[in-house]
Formats: sequence, structure tokens, C-alpha cells
Amino acid sequence: MSRSSDGHPSGRKAAQFRIGRVRVFLRGRVWYLCYHEQGRRCQPRSSE
Repeated sequence: MSRSSDGHPSGRKAAQFRIGRVRVFLRGRVWYLCYHEQGRRCQPRSSE
């Protein structure tokens, strides 16, 4: 398996970024948020 210059094995750049303590990423066509609230992980889907 070859790796691209950005280190991802698929050759595509990962569609994710971070804003403070919240991680935002794209899975298929749906954006998700990932953060911790009161010690539990929350991962709601974002609307369009």
C-alpha cells in the first residue's frame, strides 16, 4: 500500500479539522462533530 505525500494511505487528504477541543470530520457526505462533555464522548451529526 503506497502512501501519499500527506501520509494517508488512500491518497486523499482527510476531511477533518479541529476547532479548540472539538474535532470536525467528514464521513461520506455527512459532517460529524466529536467532543467530550462531562467525561463522555459526544459525536452528533451536523446538518447541512
